Amino acid sequence: ISEKLAAKVEELEIRVPENLEGAGRVPVVTEAIRLLKEDLGDQIAVGVCVLGPFTLAGQIVELDNLLKMSFKKPNLVHGVLDSL
Repeated sequence: ISEKLAAKVEELEIRVPENLEGAGRVPVVTEAIRLLKEDLGDQIAVGVCVLGPFTLAGQIVELDNLLKMSFKKPNLVHGVLDSL
């Protein structure tokens, strides 16, 4: 981390995308839920958990390697996170 995003929580500016339904992996997840509900009906509860890009990358690559790469090759890690 080269610099902190904010010194205080009050300084953070978190924005939710206007078109959340079409952002990132959301369309894939909502389609998967739709297909499951279509197949299973109302008899079984369908839940979902969407991992953030860093957590997902840590599931794909050993987390300790990802953490090391964050310091040694930050541009590479940034590119991977952008693709997720």
